[in-house]
Amino acid sequence: MPFPLPPALVQQALPQEKPRLVKIELHFVAPSAAMKRIDGNGKQKSLRPDGLRNVIISDVDKVLILQGTEEAVAEFKALLRLIDVKPVVLELKVQFVQEGENTIYLRLRTADAQKTRVTLGEDALARGLLIIPHLSDDNKSVTFEILREVGEPSKLADPKKVPLMKAGALGQELRIPLDDGLLFLTATLLKTEGK
Repeated sequence: MPFPLPPALVQQALPQEKPRLVKIELHFVAPSAAMKRIDGNGKQKSLRPDGLRNVIISDVDKVLILQGTEEAVAEFKALLRLIDVKPVVLELKVQFVQEGENTIYLRLRTADAQKTRVTLGEDALARGLLIIPHLSDDNKSVTFEILREVGEPSKLADPKKVPLMKAGALGQELRIPLDDGLLFLTATLLKTEGK
């Protein structure tokens, strides 16, 4: 009775597919951001195909250079087509009212899931808001994620603090009470070229 060969020997005996080297240019998403979405994080499982051996990332040139099997490269390209899409552009109207007077009134251009910083005040104790709009899949409603900042915009007052979440329809003005005033937010879709 013949003995079964170890899997490593069977793999060596089979003809090996030569890895392909492919350069892919991205148009809307930074290559490093695309790879973070594909590789996942602690909560999300990696979507990287098994036959993909190496990936070189160049955010400057907006390219990914892949080395892998024909099948893995094709699967990877299909994933990138889902990720590298033109962002939905929003106009964000921000109004902050403190003691009955407009402290700030802005109209900003942003995108779905893009962080937008707004500073309230001009001195060293200026407070800021980090506002992140999240559009629904049907582009009919928006959920705002809001974090308060103190001092330098890069430093969050409490990084463990859960952000304030407020949802509403696109075009609807949302009234959000803060400890030192009222924040009014409105998001509307901006028309983009080709639509």
